[in-house]
Amino acid sequence: QKAAGGMKPKWQQTLDALPGGCVVSPNNGLGRFMLQALVQYYGSVSDVDKRAMVASLMRHTDEKSTPGQFLGALLKGAGPIMQKIMQGLPTAGMPADFVEALQDMKDSLAPIPEEIVKSQLLAMVNDSKGQIKSITVMKSLGAASVGQAFLCEMEKADGTKEKCAVKLIRPDVQNRAQRE
Repeated sequence: QKAAGGMKPKWQQTLDALPGGCVVSPNNGLGRFMLQALVQYYGSVSDVDKRAMVASLMRHTDEKSTPGQFLGALLKGAGPIMQKIMQGLPTAGMPADFVEALQDMKDSLAPIPEEIVKSQLLAMVNDSKGQIKSITVMKSLGAASVGQAFLCEMEKADGTKEKCAVKLIRPDVQNRAQRE
């Protein structure tokens, strides 16, 4: 689908530019690593994962987005292994666009859908063999590449309640990691 004026859409221009126009300088060791990681990663992941990356790019950017926001959106659609690699990179001395991309990826990963959270918490209650009556989410503590942590209130069988932290694993993380 062509953008106005017959030009390629911005997301396609961004993907086309990855091999030679990455926001990370290919002249230093970390920049070369990043460039190769992105080019090889995108070139070798399954079509379903490529679609996830492009969908993330389209969902999280518009014509006013910065290069860092474009790269961050692309990384949000990547699998958990690529996201973990990116999260572990040092940002000192890196270009501002790259630092912005990593921060954007870390700060705004999609939450686990509410119905899946409720289902997983109910399974925990059922697996407790009557020791836990209920687990109620009080607030999300943050989403990460492999899961999401919550502050919860747990009601025990004797009626007492206590706060606890629960980390739920994303339902698709194992499949995506195996494909990566």
